[in-house]
Amino acid sequence: SHVWCRALKSGPEHGDGAEDVLTVTLRDVLLAKCEANRGEGKEVLNAFLKDNKYQFPIFRRFVLLCIDKFWAEYFEYLDKLIEVVPSVLAESDLEVEMYDVLQNHNSTFSPALKEKLKAFINDVPQYYISKGDEKLIAYWRYKWLSPLRDNPDFASLYEEAKQKAEPKDGKPYEVERSAFKGGFVGHKSPVTKEEILQKPVAEIVKYLSDFKGADFWHGAFEGEPDKEGLANVLQTAVKEEPKKFTDELDVFMSADYFYLHRIFRGIKEAWNTGSEIDWNSIFDFSIKYLNRGKDVIVAEALKAQGEDSGKGRYIWIVEAIVELIGDGSRDDKRAFDPKYFDKAEQIFDLILPLLKGEKSPDTQRDALTYALNTTLGRTIMAYVSFSLRIARATQKKKENWGRDKFERFLPIGIDGYIWFGCYLPQMKYLDNDYVVEKINFFAQKDTADFEWQMFMEGYLTGARIYQDLYALMRPNYIKALESTIFKGRADERLVEHICIGYLQLGEALA
Repeated sequence: SHVWCRALKSGPEHGDGAEDVLTVTLRDVLLAKCEANRGEGKEVLNAFLKDNKYQFPIFRRFVLLCIDKFWAEYFEYLDKLIEVVPSVLAESDLEVEMYDVLQNHNSTFSPALKEKLKAFINDVPQYYISKGDEKLIAYWRYKWLSPLRDNPDFASLYEEAKQKAEPKDGKPYEVERSAFKGGFVGHKSPVTKEEILQKPVAEIVKYLSDFKGADFWHGAFEGEPDKEGLANVLQTAVKEEPKKFTDELDVFMSADYFYLHRIFRGIKEAWNTGSEIDWNSIFDFSIKYLNRGKDVIVAEALKAQGEDSGKGRYIWIVEAIVELIGDGSRDDKRAFDPKYFDKAEQIFDLILPLLKGEKSPDTQRDALTYALNTTLGRTIMAYVSFSLRIARATQKKKENWGRDKFERFLPIGIDGYIWFGCYLPQMKYLDNDYVVEKINFFAQKDTADFEWQMFMEGYLTGARIYQDLYALMRPNYIKALESTIFKGRADERLVEHICIGYLQLGEALA
């Protein structure tokens, strides 16, 4: 991780933690091995590049370090690394070591490698392109042409990119070798937290409305005050004095969407650090805000969030509201009063039409990570926490809760199936009949069915194993064992479930 070790050559900056000591030890042993025995050194580097045991970026960085240190003996490993990690220039974890290799050895690069690097440098990551700023696109090229600037094949390209990017000091890009500094200058606020807290609420709203702020380039790279910096300070101010803001929350109805969701984030942080908040004001404001209609709210989100909205799948203000309700429901010893249950339920009803999901998304690393990072997924999480809070507080189970309340989320996107599996014990507590019916329904589905796969992955990676659920889930276990669908953590958890069934729950392994 670059956080605790920005540059392998100089070693971790903290120095005395277990990870730090082990990193330095492995580095020194590896360098000694590569220097003393070229053949054995290559075996290690081959393993770091291709063995599934070494997937973390730190091992790719060790390969780059050895390439740089012993270029004459290991230069061919640069091509091998590029083959394994074709996005090497876009991998922030590899930036320092890759920069050093390019800067120190470009004079001996083959013509084929030079052409490959030119193609990589011209392949600008979507992050830079999505901002719609030609200057930012040029900055990417300037960044990676900087270590190659003295090479005749790259010199003119570097000068062209530098002229377009207009770096503040006019000098070549230098990688940050300290873990205590970020790659960007950072977002700055035009006012301090204390100055915000001294202003009357009406004046704060006007100030937020009037402040234009620097564009992305000047804010992130030149250090000029921008809206992100102001939003950060505003959130901190709300966290410190939530009452000042909740007392006049209605005044913020006209505030820029960009700042409003940060106000809710600040209230959430205040609650989670032990401050009392005015739940009545929060619920009343949320209902009034959401009652303005789907078209108005979605339009504001799309305008403020741009590409970050995922065409409406991610709505920051909705996430901020539901997460606050979820956090206010989690601990019975410190939760909002039951007299607000109806208002909270009304808020979820108003949010439901705003939710947008995907039926067959690329869940990438795992299903739970996907569901944790969508507005639909976070809303479902909060609603389950809220429903459990009602059941505990009233000592009553809502009749047909699953069919009337939870089922509403399933047609929207795959997130509901993931959380249904993950929260299966809690679901059974809330509505036993619904869960039994659903489990039997899933047992009839084919293993190629994506909804079944996501339900099972959610269950395997999230839920604890209970005897009653194990018995109910047995047909689904058998189906999973007969297929080759699950890999990685989900596959490991499937084995764990069956082993626990054998050791503790009377399972017979025939």
